[in-house]
Amino acid sequence: MSDSDSNPDPSKHGRTEWLFVIGGSLLFTLGFYLTESSLWDSMDYVFFYHPNFQFLHDSIWSGTLPLWNPHVGLGRPFLADTQNAVFYPPMWLVVLGPHVALILLAWMHHVLAFVGMRRLTESAGAEKLPSILASIAFIFSGPFVSRWSSGQIMYCCALAYMPWLFILARHCFEDFSWRRIAITAGALALQFFCGHPQIFWVTGIGMGLYILGYGLFPFGRESVVHTLKSLGQLALASMWSLAITACVLLPFIQLIDQGNRPDSESFATFGKMPHGAFLSLFGTLKPLWEYNIFTGWWLAIPGLAGLTMVKNRECRAWLFVAVVSIFVALGDDTPMFTLNYHLLPGFSKMRFVARIAILIPIAVLIAGSIWLSRQENKRASLLRLIAMAGVSLGAVKWLYEKPANPWQLPIEINLLAFGLPALLASIAVPLCISEKRKIALCVIVIGSLIEISSEAWSSKQIYTMENVSGLNPAYPGQVLLARHLEHHFPRKENQPPPRVLINSKAVPENFGMVHGYSTPDAYTSLFLDRPWNYLHDTLGITSPSLANTYLSFDVYKTTPFPWPTIAQDVGFHREHGLINNPSPTPRAYLSFAAHSLPAPTNVLATLVNGHDVYRHSLLETPLPFTLPSHGPLARSIAIKEFRNNEITIHLDNDKDALLVLAEVWYPGWKAEVDGVIVDAVPVNYWMRGIPIKAGSDQKVRIYYREESLPMGSIISLLGIASLFPALRNRRNAEVNTN
Repeated sequence: MSDSDSNPDPSKHGRTEWLFVIGGSLLFTLGFYLTESSLWDSMDYVFFYHPNFQFLHDSIWSGTLPLWNPHVGLGRPFLADTQNAVFYPPMWLVVLGPHVALILLAWMHHVLAFVGMRRLTESAGAEKLPSILASIAFIFSGPFVSRWSSGQIMYCCALAYMPWLFILARHCFEDFSWRRIAITAGALALQFFCGHPQIFWVTGIGMGLYILGYGLFPFGRESVVHTLKSLGQLALASMWSLAITACVLLPFIQLIDQGNRPDSESFATFGKMPHGAFLSLFGTLKPLWEYNIFTGWWLAIPGLAGLTMVKNRECRAWLFVAVVSIFVALGDDTPMFTLNYHLLPGFSKMRFVARIAILIPIAVLIAGSIWLSRQENKRASLLRLIAMAGVSLGAVKWLYEKPANPWQLPIEINLLAFGLPALLASIAVPLCISEKRKIALCVIVIGSLIEISSEAWSSKQIYTMENVSGLNPAYPGQVLLARHLEHHFPRKENQPPPRVLINSKAVPENFGMVHGYSTPDAYTSLFLDRPWNYLHDTLGITSPSLANTYLSFDVYKTTPFPWPTIAQDVGFHREHGLINNPSPTPRAYLSFAAHSLPAPTNVLATLVNGHDVYRHSLLETPLPFTLPSHGPLARSIAIKEFRNNEITIHLDNDKDALLVLAEVWYPGWKAEVDGVIVDAVPVNYWMRGIPIKAGSDQKVRIYYREESLPMGSIISLLGIASLFPALRNRRNAEVNTN
């Protein structure tokens, strides 16, 4: 037999494994997420991602930069909202259509997550079989499956980068390397571009905790110095990644400044982890997806035992990560909350602090793969295992008996779903430290695969749109609305989309992007503050301070046309269904009288008191000319051309006036009037105003330019360009910091 026959080619073996991973991930994606209760029918995909994918698709094919979205919330920035992930390269797969892009995104990121977890566990010291099991369990875990099933697409894409970034965090303990820092910065930037800043934040905090746990213990001068140097490398990579993402980060910061997110302790602790939700680590519970941390009994028991192996640096680091994550996730239930609120960057604006709990199942899976791979001291390993099994069962009993537990299940389900896997795992796992280790590992693999696959399939059914919201994802009401608009308001090229207010339970808030109409409501993570306040306060409705991503449902309990100034065309009547506005207010008009007030709050208060904006406009800033406080009524103006980022109007006016549009004012809107460029000004609190001097046959071009995009793009290009010298040579950037 030749040497080549006796020593198989490792590269060939690696290629075979890659083929299995890629093919298996594709089959998993198609079989799991495209069968009954498919991704296409998942809640956040229907509500948010499908409309936004469609808008981006239409913008790309029309050759328009997706800067402004006129279809939701009376208008809002599109590119500046990180959740739209415009700068994430795989997102441009939407050119193939939203549904095709969804499948490709899911497939690609399942591969990314599996391979990343495989590398992370293997580099942490896990053997091949436990490493593969932990990697499969990661993509079947509660955070992954529940998020995919609820339609939080880009959240899952960001999660897929986590294992790779923790690998890079460990490498921070090596000698200083520009190449490695550049790779870390690039990976962090890609995760941020996925569009979920919370996961970027959680990952950064987790990497810092991992470095502290890995390096500080045992505590001493040398360990402190080494840890600080490692944290310095992470900080440098993080700042570099922020430079790379400046093209969306700077516009996003401005959006936050104009948004409705409060800066309060109640907002920061909203969505904290309920104590009972920690039971989802073991299974059967189906809490809100924000709290699902399932790994299953078969991996939770060895994982918790592995976390007690404090002499192992890897397990010690992950124990530190898990413990701190628990305290942060509990919000104001722990004394750490005040410290986090005042000292932890981004904590006060993050909401859903429970999202940091994703680090707990990752820690359990990694520690479990290590425990299943090495038990030098069988007695100590057995004691750890018995202790962790006892603690786990005790925690289950205690939490289930708490009267405030919101996920109490019938006792027969408890015994079957909790007791049986716990019993089998408790029998099989200890055999890993005996002579029958290989047999025990095979049993654990089979038992775990059965448990995680059945739990994942069950979760997929639980998190359906019908179960969570009680709504049909097909939304038959949208067909009726589309027919009504086609009949009464047929689409006209370059004309304003008709403005519609219809109960979001009949047609989702963002479907204007699909059917070509505009609405005052929106389903988004960040509503603009001015329209948000106006739409609630003028109706005497208290705006929700925590559930602030869409209008209060009390809005839909009022009249079909509740606001006199938003130029609404279609409303919904409880008895008569869809009805047209018999006297809609103008989308654009000339105002010949104005009155200035000292602050936006004064303007809003005047509007709440019933001020007629068509008699005279309310201003916050002075105009380049003076308008009288009293004058003729406003005159309606026709819009010549209406595009997403630009509006054109032709005017003939014999006196100075203020051109007012029933569109949201936002920094970056400007107007070119006969070659002279002026800034748009806020009028009547939320509307867009352009000062117009008297003149005949004037062409007014009103356009939107993201103010911070040019500077952000330059910074991003410089950040990306600086990656190449660092990545090109593996050796010339190595520096011995000692």
